[in-house]
Amino acid sequence: MRPQKAVSYEVQVAKDNRWTIESVHPTKGRAVKQAEALLGANACEAVKVIEEKEGWKPKIIFEQKGTIAEKPLTIATIDDAPMCASVDDFFTFQARLTAARLLRPFLDDIGATAFELLYDYGRLRQLIRNDTLFYQALHRVAALQSRGTDTKPGDRFDFIQRAVNEIAEKARENDDVRNLHDILKSDGIMAMVRTANEEYEEPYAAYLMPAAIALMLGEDGDWNGKLGLALDHVEKGATGKALEILDEAMAEILDGGEALMNMLGGQADLGMALKAIGLLLQGKAPGQGGRGSVLPRLNAVLPKTKLPRTNEILLGRIEKGLRGIKPLTKEDAKADQVAFLGVLESVIAPGGLKGGPGMVEAVTLRASIAFGGVATGDLGPEECLARMQEVLPNRAVVLGYLLDLGNSPFGAKHRGAVLKCLAATVKDMGKIESLLPPGAPPVALRAAAVDLSGRLSGNMLPPEWQAELARRFEKMLAGAPPEPPKELEIPSEPPPEPPPDKCRLLRGNYKPGEIIFNRGEPGDAAYLVTSGEVEIVIPDRAGNPKVISTLSRGDIFGEMALITHAPRIATARAKTAVVLSGVPMEAFQARLDRLAELDKVLRRLIDMFATRLQNVTDEVR
Repeated sequence: MRPQKAVSYEVQVAKDNRWTIESVHPTKGRAVKQAEALLGANACEAVKVIEEKEGWKPKIIFEQKGTIAEKPLTIATIDDAPMCASVDDFFTFQARLTAARLLRPFLDDIGATAFELLYDYGRLRQLIRNDTLFYQALHRVAALQSRGTDTKPGDRFDFIQRAVNEIAEKARENDDVRNLHDILKSDGIMAMVRTANEEYEEPYAAYLMPAAIALMLGEDGDWNGKLGLALDHVEKGATGKALEILDEAMAEILDGGEALMNMLGGQADLGMALKAIGLLLQGKAPGQGGRGSVLPRLNAVLPKTKLPRTNEILLGRIEKGLRGIKPLTKEDAKADQVAFLGVLESVIAPGGLKGGPGMVEAVTLRASIAFGGVATGDLGPEECLARMQEVLPNRAVVLGYLLDLGNSPFGAKHRGAVLKCLAATVKDMGKIESLLPPGAPPVALRAAAVDLSGRLSGNMLPPEWQAELARRFEKMLAGAPPEPPKELEIPSEPPPEPPPDKCRLLRGNYKPGEIIFNRGEPGDAAYLVTSGEVEIVIPDRAGNPKVISTLSRGDIFGEMALITHAPRIATARAKTAVVLSGVPMEAFQARLDRLAELDKVLRRLIDMFATRLQNVTDEVR
């Protein structure tokens, strides 16, 4: 009797014009049933079943087109919203940026920025008619704007609703806007500005100019196309108010992750993406970007044109990426260190780091993780500061780094350690040449001294230190003879160091087969897989272990017990050698408590979803 050949049936689904394997079945009936279920759930563009038989060419036995159910648009999460006292306040850059982040799914769907939306009657009415999305947004902004004030959220809600309706009415078809738009397209932005100032009175002229620019940007639905239209006028010499409007419009476009990704093109990992942004600010970003990208043009413009908002947004993207705990690479801890150093190098300024205290704190927190060991965990404050001083290129950058760090929350918490490092750094700093390595050109020395002078303000330095450092920088810039070394006296009673940070990540490594936690145990931490694979196991109805999920680098687990305060619903064990980072219960609960203050409904939904998932897990058994 001839042996029966192995046969299996693959269910493949099409999404975004790509076929992927959804599941594999031993029988034709099961596979076709699964395919029909996917079609019925409107979960794919198309589905097919392929018969795979040993020694035979794969054969399609079922194929049918489907539809993907349209998902309702919702608001994105934001934690702050600037107070708007008048309708005009909604047109400011910070207010627009808040609206853009809140309405990101809607704006990405229509291919527009909040700047364009404010001057587009049709799109504003489209937003207002979407009752669920519109009222979600109003409630969120009203709650944030009334927080910490005597204003009631309901009153803010009514005011914002009236303001949006007024803005929409103002955005109706306007011949004056169209007139300036035509001049903008034919004669350039500076001609449009002259016409607006000559023919219209303030504040009407101030409304018309950005409205004409927004109309121009709205003519291209592609993010690269919008950036290109703005760059056309920047490259032709826009100045003053015109350049300010273009800068804010470009910054708003680049604040969206989709626009930034389209411009940069594919990046191998987070570290490469952050480094590319840092190099872009220097005019040195590699490659040509994605299809139709304006990356080369932006590369040429940023180093020589004053675009503070665009710089602020790009630096903010780097800071946000460094503050997270997502690995910078898809490889190991050593590769993450190399990636971190690459990002760090891209944000170095003559006398410190670009981005100010926020960036410096983000760099320090990431350095604590990147240079920490698996066995020892993240570096402590003093170890981290020592390591940072080793990797920064010269004394000027170290000094600026410490000055900015002192004005950050990290510096306030670890004031004694920062002052100690600062005192040692400036001890023998008597002449300008001491800031940089021997042979540095005079222009670099002066740039470092000027940069450092601008970082002296803040409340971390003792007043006598600030006065002494300001005096030294002034003498350096004047070319005065060097002074003998003088050590700054650290305050005799610095504020006590705070107790150990319970929000600090824990580290741990496990051998293959080792249990991380057992089903039924109380939850004391959630975990991020840094390397290796973890199996999530539950007992089946017969009591035998059943693997329901395998997690790898970047996945999080163990959070369910922290949300529900119930025992662990599954066992977690190392499938391979595993390195984990853990967030303790106290840190996780603090974040949930903060969410409850900001949005009680969302906090309640998290509890409800966690409970339902626990019930589903029990049913799987």
